[in-house]
Amino acid sequence: MISLIPLFPIQPRFEEYLFRIVQNACENAIRHAQASQITVSGRLLADQIELCVEDNGIGFDNAEFPDFARLLAQRHFGLVSMVERAAIIGAELHIHSHGDSGTRVHLTWTDHRQNGKEYLLF
Repeated sequence: MISLIPLFPIQPRFEEYLFRIVQNACENAIRHAQASQITVSGRLLADQIELCVEDNGIGFDNAEFPDFARLLAQRHFGLVSMVERAAIIGAELHIHSHGDSGTRVHLTWTDHRQNGKEYLLF
């Protein structure tokens, strides 16, 4: 595992949350989307991290996202936890899905500490 702590000196849970978001996206592609291909890519800059998980599986109706009550009622806990973890670390999370064209999960985290803002993780 590659550690981001020397580059981004924040709470250790930061790395875990990034990992769990990617893990959930991959698990959803395998369990629910019946994807035959999953691509995980990323970009690490001095003040930004971008992660992307794309699959070629069965997508879902984007209209039901991010209606949390509906997602929870339909037991889509993976999607809800991805959004919650991204919010905790101050990242933007976009999920694009359309029927048979697969799903794309894109996360962008920008280091705003230069502006006196720090993210506290529990």
